[in-house]
Amino acid sequence: MRKGTQKMQGTTKQQLEILMNRYPELRSIKNEIIEAYRLLKTCYENDGKILIAGNGGSATDAETMVGELLKGFKLSIQPAA
Repeated sequence: MRKGTQKMQGTTKQQLEILMNRYPELRSIKNEIIEAYRLLKTCYENDGKILIAGNGGSATDAETMVGELLKGFKLSIQPAA
Protein backbone atom coordinates (compact mmCIF):
# COMPACT_ATOMS: atom_id res chain seq x y z
CA MET A 1 0.00 0.00 0.00
CA ARG A 2 1.06 3.56 -0.59
CA LYS A 3 2.27 5.61 2.34
CA GLY A 4 -0.66 7.08 4.26
CA THR A 5 -3.28 4.73 2.82
CA GLN A 6 -3.10 1.82 5.29
CA LYS A 7 -6.38 0.92 7.01
CA MET A 8 -7.46 3.36 9.72
CA GLN A 9 -9.73 2.62 12.68
CA GLY A 10 -13.42 3.48 12.32
CA THR A 11 -13.69 6.61 14.48
CA THR A 12 -10.47 8.07 13.08
CA LYS A 13 -11.59 7.40 9.53
CA GLN A 14 -14.97 9.02 10.27
CA GLN A 15 -13.29 12.11 11.72
CA LEU A 16 -11.05 12.36 8.66
CA GLU A 17 -14.08 12.24 6.38
CA ILE A 18 -15.83 14.92 8.46
CA LEU A 19 -12.70 17.09 8.12
CA MET A 20 -12.52 16.51 4.34
CA ASN A 21 -16.23 17.35 3.91
CA ARG A 22 -15.95 20.48 6.04
CA TYR A 23 -12.73 21.68 4.38
CA PRO A 24 -12.65 20.25 0.82
CA GLU A 25 -9.47 22.19 0.03
CA LEU A 26 -7.62 19.73 2.31
CA ARG A 27 -8.37 16.76 0.03
CA SER A 28 -5.19 17.44 -1.93
CA ILE A 29 -3.11 16.78 1.21
CA LYS A 30 -5.23 13.98 2.70
CA ASN A 31 -2.35 11.46 2.63
CA GLU A 32 -0.06 13.92 4.40
CA ILE A 33 -2.70 14.47 7.11
CA ILE A 34 -2.98 10.69 7.58
CA GLU A 35 0.81 10.38 7.81
CA ALA A 36 1.00 13.21 10.38
CA TYR A 37 -1.69 11.45 12.44
CA ARG A 38 0.25 8.19 12.27
CA LEU A 39 3.47 9.88 13.39
CA LEU A 40 1.72 11.48 16.38
CA LYS A 41 0.01 8.19 17.27
CA THR A 42 3.25 6.22 17.05
CA CYS A 43 5.04 8.79 19.18
CA TYR A 44 2.30 8.58 21.84
CA GLU A 45 2.23 4.77 21.80
CA ASN A 46 6.00 4.66 22.34
CA ASP A 47 5.94 7.16 25.23
CA GLY A 48 7.61 9.71 22.99
CA LYS A 49 7.63 13.46 23.29
CA ILE A 50 6.15 15.99 20.89
CA LEU A 51 7.75 19.43 21.04
CA ILE A 52 5.72 22.34 19.65
CA ALA A 53 7.20 25.83 19.60
CA GLY A 54 6.58 29.24 18.13
CA ASN A 55 7.59 32.89 18.42
CA GLY A 56 5.08 35.74 18.66
CA GLY A 57 1.84 34.83 16.89
CA SER A 58 3.25 31.41 16.10
CA ALA A 59 3.64 30.81 19.84
CA THR A 60 -0.08 31.40 20.22
CA ASP A 61 -0.75 28.92 17.41
CA ALA A 62 1.55 26.41 19.11
CA GLU A 63 -0.21 26.89 22.46
CA THR A 64 -3.61 26.35 20.79
CA MET A 65 -2.36 23.16 19.14
CA VAL A 66 -1.10 21.82 22.47
CA GLY A 67 -4.44 22.63 24.08
CA GLU A 68 -6.31 20.76 21.37
CA LEU A 69 -4.05 17.73 21.69
CA LEU A 70 -4.33 17.64 25.49
CA LYS A 71 -8.09 18.10 25.39
CA GLY A 72 -8.33 14.76 23.60
CA PHE A 73 -6.49 13.05 26.45
CA LYS A 74 -8.42 14.69 29.28
CA LEU A 75 -11.97 14.64 27.86
CA SER A 76 -14.04 11.95 26.24
CA ILE A 77 -14.68 13.72 22.94
CA GLN A 78 -17.55 12.48 20.82
CA PRO A 79 -17.16 12.71 17.02
CA ALA A 80 -18.89 15.70 15.43
CA ALA A 81 -22.08 14.86 13.56
